[in-house]
Amino acid sequence: MLTLSANSRAKYETLCEDLRIIIDEALRYSTIDFGISEGHRSVATQQEYYKKGRSEINGEWVITDKSKVVTYVDGVVNKSKHNYSPSMAFDFYVYIPGKNMTYDPTHLTALGYMFVVLGNKLYEEGKITHKIRWGGNFDQDGEILEPGTFRDSPHIELID
Repeated sequence: MLTLSANSRAKYETLCEDLRIIIDEALRYSTIDFGISEGHRSVATQQEYYKKGRSEINGEWVITDKSKVVTYVDGVVNKSKHNYSPSMAFDFYVYIPGKNMTYDPTHLTALGYMFVVLGNKLYEEGKITHKIRWGGNFDQDGEILEPGTFRDSPHIELID
């Protein structure tokens, strides 16, 4: 059974119960080692992420480099699921022997779908009260990492 590092455990503690249950189950079954890079996120941090790929023009943040955009949620007008306390989202990364921490898309996809499958199973069993979605398939149409769509492969969030 996998375990979380102290750093990941601290971020785990900021998550709502449903997400912690899913992560606990994933730690039992996953053959891919992973950690949690972010749980709860302050509004100030959310705003810093929002500014990436944008420039302030006439008092508004306008996208100037779409390839650098991290989020479409500013944390003030629209809250991220990370901005709630406890957090309704988490970001994860992969540990690969010899490479340490990575955001390798193949491994993120495998883990993303594992979290979704476990979340669906736990929801159907009544062990959690929310469904979840993975950032590599936000629209949940089954087409993962669609070209031209916003992707956040290391992201899992609760669905209201």
